[in-house]
Amino acid sequence: WFWGPIVTLQDCLAAFFARDELKGDNMYSCEKCKKLRNGVKFCKVQKFPEILCIHLKRFRHELMFSTKINTHVSFPLEGLDLQPFLAKDSPAQIVTYDLLSVICHHGTASSGHYIAYCRNNLNNLWYEFDDQSVTEVSESTVQNAEAYVLFYRKSSEEAQKERRRISNLLNIMEPSLLQFYISRQWLNKFKTFAEPGPISNNDFLCIHGGVPPRKASYIEDLVLMLPQNIWDNLYSRYGGGPAVNHLYICHTCQIEAEKIEKEEKLNWKFLFGSTEHSKKRTLQLLSIASVCSGLENGKVL
Repeated sequence: WFWGPIVTLQDCLAAFFARDELKGDNMYSCEKCKKLRNGVKFCKVQKFPEILCIHLKRFRHELMFSTKINTHVSFPLEGLDLQPFLAKDSPAQIVTYDLLSVICHHGTASSGHYIAYCRNNLNNLWYEFDDQSVTEVSESTVQNAEAYVLFYRKSSEEAQKERRRISNLLNIMEPSLLQFYISRQWLNKFKTFAEPGPISNNDFLCIHGGVPPRKASYIEDLVLMLPQNIWDNLYSRYGGGPAVNHLYICHTCQIEAEKIEKEEKLNWKFLFGSTEHSKKRTLQLLSIASVCSGLENGKVL
């Protein structure tokens, strides 16, 4: 029995992003000169996602049959470095990832069973999910798994420190006469993303800076109120906005909504008329349909 070389996830990524020389029978057609030219084809990443999903090709499909590739691919639990695959002009600052979850397939190309390993962020322990069964497992169990799909999350110690700092400020909250409203959607990004981006309150504001009438009934589900010192800290670091310390239903949008509603009622009335007229018209149509049906069947009505 001979052991082959260890295949790592970094090897797979390097092969995926490898430059491909276009020459000989594989030359490319130049759009400018309309001739076949030698060239090099390659790809780089301009922007990395918060959650990176890596799908390993475990199944090979031929013309007559399919096979499963059981080669073990070694993958890191922490510190997956994607810097080699980043475009030179990319603005990305965080390029390392920590493993979040793994999907495994047990079986053959024609049948099998899926399980998943997931890390609990609260206690940093790993668990195996096998249908209804959930079992705690060791890190070595996860690392020895035959991975099919890998989920990685951007890792940033700086982002974690910032979240702890804001949490501490909330615990020692100072009295503040001025309160600011902030998007719960953006706050969720702040709590979970390594790079939440600029503050965006546009999910609960209209283009005029007020609350759209249709969102007024559930505005509390969209916003959270923060004291000024917390808002100032977040705004100075992430920017964005706009700053909102007063919520009001937009008068312009309200007028526009009422106008649209009025037009819809007029259109409805024009098309179908009053209720009584609609009933009479329906009866007339039914009578005509009945007469036509009788004539088709050779009956005299």
